[in-house]
Amino acid sequence: MALNKGITIFLSSHILGEVSKFTHRIGIVHEGRLIQEIDAHELEILCQKRLRIKTLQIDETKQLLTQNNVNFSETADVFFDITDDKYIKNPELLASLLVGNAISLTTLVVVEEDLESYFLRTINI
Repeated sequence: MALNKGITIFLSSHILGEVSKFTHRIGIVHEGRLIQEIDAHELEILCQKRLRIKTLQIDETKQLLTQNNVNFSETADVFFDITDDKYIKNPELLASLLVGNAISLTTLVVVEEDLESYFLRTINI
């Protein structure tokens, strides 16, 4: 009869993107203190996601997003970061809104925070 025994391996690494691919639980240690301990599913929920777009008509895009109550911020390099879950989960809805209003969309990508970015945000860097 085989027994199912759990195995714990403590791994410390600066290559957080790779670590997150094969771990079930993650402990964030900063300056010798355990800041947070979470499982992989919790990490997925806590990592920030946004829809990043770029258009040819910047002012018209701002106006259209504002008129449609879309939560967004503008980056220094003239991208718009959309934080509404509705559009993050269904980017085609935003594409249709923009194109349907004669706005030329040049970039549309969902950006998801990884473990490294989450770690840096958690320790306030």
